[in-house]
Amino acid sequence: MTTPSSQTRWFYKVGDTKHGPVTDELLQKRFATGELSAGTRVWRPGMESWLPARGVPELFPDGMPFQALLGPLSAADAEADQSRRGPVRRWLDARPRIRDLLAVACVVLVLQVLWSVVSWWAFYDQAAHRRRAIYGLVTLDGAPLDNATISFRPASAERFSTGCRVVSGTFGIPQQQGLTAGSYVVRIHKAIPDPSLPPPPAGERDTRPGVENIPARYNSRTELRAEVEERGTCRLRFDLQSR
Repeated sequence: MTTPSSQTRWFYKVGDTKHGPVTDELLQKRFATGELSAGTRVWRPGMESWLPARGVPELFPDGMPFQALLGPLSAADAEADQSRRGPVRRWLDARPRIRDLLAVACVVLVLQVLWSVVSWWAFYDQAAHRRRAIYGLVTLDGAPLDNATISFRPASAERFSTGCRVVSGTFGIPQQQGLTAGSYVVRIHKAIPDPSLPPPPAGERDTRPGVENIPARYNSRTELRAEVEERGTCRLRFDLQSR
């Protein structure tokens, strides 16, 4: 069988009614829009009988359109479909230009959000690479300070704050939570059970409220400062005096 040209005249049947002749392009368009289904019977000069469209591959060299596989909506189904869309959707369907503009606006908004996320992530990632690991020693009256906390607050709000526990006189903050270069105010705290209250009986848990055991010049009225350099690991030492 020879392949028909684009001017081939086709006929098709809807029910018992014959339509045509039409060109390849027009017939294919009607299938693509769902006006005709895969079961619609078609015929052209040279064919021996009417055949369902799905059995005539020359009509669809790129495959049958999806809408043709679904089949056309009946008038009742089309009316029900419109009623389910709601007034806003029907209004937009009647104004395709406005609908297209809204679609473009939505795409632009999504791209702006993605750009903001990417920009923030890039800044955060760069900032993380600028951080420095912080390690050090803390003594009180010459002895290692234990079970305390140390915090670093930047002199400028543009930098990161951080802190950690002091155990057996040592502390360490990894690079991911470390500090960027600059000056920092340092505060060291250690709470102990209030000695002015009676201790619990032997073997019972001490539930006395905690009081600060470190002089105020190292925390609430701190005099401690630390400088973090641009490169390398930052190692610090704080020798505190209780008097």
